[in-house]
Amino acid sequence: METPLPDVLAEIEAWIARGKPPTRLQARGLLLGLGDALLEGRSGDETEAFARVAGWIERAPDPWREAFSSEISMAATEHVRSVDPRWLGNPKYDLPYTVEARHRLESRLACAEHLGIEVPEELLEAIARADALLAPYLEGGSAASGSG
Repeated sequence: METPLPDVLAEIEAWIARGKPPTRLQARGLLLGLGDALLEGRSGDETEAFARVAGWIERAPDPWREAFSSEISMAATEHVRSVDPRWLGNPKYDLPYTVEARHRLESRLACAEHLGIEVPEELLEAIARADALLAPYLEGGSAASGSG
């Protein structure tokens, strides 16, 4: 179960107060909580949270960049690997999980963009290629019949 954003912020605040660098899991909580707010049109509700995170990034850009980069990279890798056509065509394949994981990746990317966190172009290209492989399955068709 996902930790509520106020709890994530409080945990990170206490963590930082002890002089510790942010972790990938803390970055995950922020990317998902704030990213969901952006995708759902609730970013105005989280103005203070965005400001707090921006301040943390400003004070320690390298540790935050590393934490965010690691989390986004792991989520993107999961997506890219999960849409292998050999698996997509399997009747036991968990397509709903893949769709939900892709939505969560989109939350991460939206938050990163909003916070000015760079995502490597090659990673975005890999995500786009994976999305293209997944698209026929989302449309209800069977990609197993080919592209003709």
